[in-house]
Amino acid sequence: MGGHPADHRLHPHRRRPRLRRHPVRIIAAVHGTKRLPGAGSSNPVSYTATGGGGDGTRHRLRYDRATGYWTAEWNIGEENLDNTVTELRVRAVLAGHPPLEETSRLVLGEKPPLAPGVVDDFEGHADDLALRSEYSPYGTNTISLSRDPKGSGEYALRFDYDFAHQTDTGVGKRIEGDWSSYDTFSLWLEPDGSNQKLVLQLVAGGVAYEAYPSMTGTEAGVVDIPFADFRPAPWDTGNADRRITLEDLRNLSQFNLFINQAEGAAGTAGSFFVDDLRAH
Repeated sequence: MGGHPADHRLHPHRRRPRLRRHPVRIIAAVHGTKRLPGAGSSNPVSYTATGGGGDGTRHRLRYDRATGYWTAEWNIGEENLDNTVTELRVRAVLAGHPPLEETSRLVLGEKPPLAPGVVDDFEGHADDLALRSEYSPYGTNTISLSRDPKGSGEYALRFDYDFAHQTDTGVGKRIEGDWSSYDTFSLWLEPDGSNQKLVLQLVAGGVAYEAYPSMTGTEAGVVDIPFADFRPAPWDTGNADRRITLEDLRNLSQFNLFINQAEGAAGTAGSFFVDDLRAH
């Protein structure tokens, strides 16, 4: 905020944190003022929280002369640590300066754990930013939560891609667990009818195994792929004849979702939807 921002410091500083317990101490620093902070106002620095654990009420921060910080205690309430997003706004109104304001969106509470065998059901992400924080992007694409269409629950994943300046793109996340008691991978898929090449990549036992659900048509449904049908990625010629073993399924490390441009496919941009990525 120019040369004299009003900073509110939550840990980690200036990031969107996930707050797992309460109360939370809010610490604000007001820089660039020549007069003592608070001069000319009985309540110059305040915060409001809306959504989740906040009702929009303005609360005063008190100035600590020893540290130079403004502080307040935010009593979120145990019942509000429910994996929802709240907006925290810190505002300073100081004599001789225009009002200063800093806003953060925070996630309250823990993300619910996924059931064994589940890569993602897209139900536990508080919003799109929380979703994207769990996936590493490869190339340029946009992922977001979709209320409609979806496979089950409240949300699915929407994947937007464009091959104007690339030939493949994807996202991936770290996974772990023992899938040796499962023999099939399944997902709900609504393709975009593009005939592009959709790639499910499971890194198990240090080998990238792949399967390729069809992107023909636009009818949504559940796709079941036996692990016996997964094959090493085409670029891994050294493991071309290898097949997934039970030992591999005990040593999982990564799940990746790619879309590759296919010769003769319709168009260069599109969107598809996936849900309920899991082994069973």
